[in-house]
Amino acid sequence: MVRKIHRENDRISEDPSLSRNKAQANKSLSFYFNSFIFLVKENRCSDAGVREAKTSERGMELLLRRAAVGEALSWSESLDRLLESKAGRLVFEDFLRSEYSEENLLFWLACEDYKRSPSPHKMAATARRIFAEFVQVDAPRQINIDYLTRKSIRENISEPGLHSFDRAQKLIYALMENDCYPRFLKSDIYQAFLEHSKQQ
Repeated sequence: MVRKIHRENDRISEDPSLSRNKAQANKSLSFYFNSFIFLVKENRCSDAGVREAKTSERGMELLLRRAAVGEALSWSESLDRLLESKAGRLVFEDFLRSEYSEENLLFWLACEDYKRSPSPHKMAATARRIFAEFVQVDAPRQINIDYLTRKSIRENISEPGLHSFDRAQKLIYALMENDCYPRFLKSDIYQAFLEHSKQQ
């Protein structure tokens, strides 16, 4: 996998048309490393080894850069691996925002939170919020799902259950997996992460 990624990096370096936004990508890369540092400081990063490191500010930054790139290598394995990573979700959301489709990821994440609702009362309130924000026609972040799926959610929103959004969530996941995710892997910011790993 790593050799394949490195060959792809060589191809990008040799083809000016594929690296036309390299400066912007490197600027974005710096932003994501800083965001990754924030995640760790806030105890929101899954990398326990990095989180527990007792180092100087500069030493921590170097460790985090290495960890961020290490995670980035795994993001190309599957959409699941990308979504399992907090840093990965941060980068993917920003990529989707650049394509005006961040509602897909935000809806998927909202559904994951919904299924962890601690009580029926909390679940009902969360269901209404998800419906208003993502599902109903002309919602602020309306997702692209078929009429029957939208109708089924609307008819059951007064008494939502654990699986109320399952079909819609699967449809949105498939959309991200087959459409957004392949483009993300070819994006400037993801390629910048891989290029950085080659230089380690």
